[in-house]
Amino acid sequence: MARRFLFILVIAPMLVAVSAASAATSNRLQSLVNDTAAQIQIAYRQHPDEREIRQEQLAAVITAWRAAARSEANNELLTTWLYAAIRNSMPGSRELLPPAPTFAANVKVESRVVGNADVKKAGVSTGAKSEADPFRDDPATDNEKE
Repeated sequence: MARRFLFILVIAPMLVAVSAASAATSNRLQSLVNDTAAQIQIAYRQHPDEREIRQEQLAAVITAWRAAARSEANNELLTTWLYAAIRNSMPGSRELLPPAPTFAANVKVESRVVGNADVKKAGVSTGAKSEADPFRDDPATDNEKE
């Protein structure tokens, strides 16, 4: 009982800290995405074609990040790219946006189902003969047919 209480006492704050850190990271990334979009809007307000191209690049990177696995490495790649995008979108800058980062993909584990062909049957003989319908002489089914 004391172990269980100690476990709850130690683990519960850790779970709260992890969820708080995750929320902080999410809020920080959302703020950075908003800042990047605003910077592109401000810097290229006189050049709508370039603004549209950069907004599409930003949208593509965000879409790729959302499709990727949730990990600190992917969050860090996105953060680095967003800072570089802001820096390259300062007024007067002629720099292209950095190339889109390659995020770590979701890892999918395929279940392995053993097919009928792979199953080895036991070499035990019961002496019973196989019949098409073992219940063909059941009186209950004879009554139902009538």
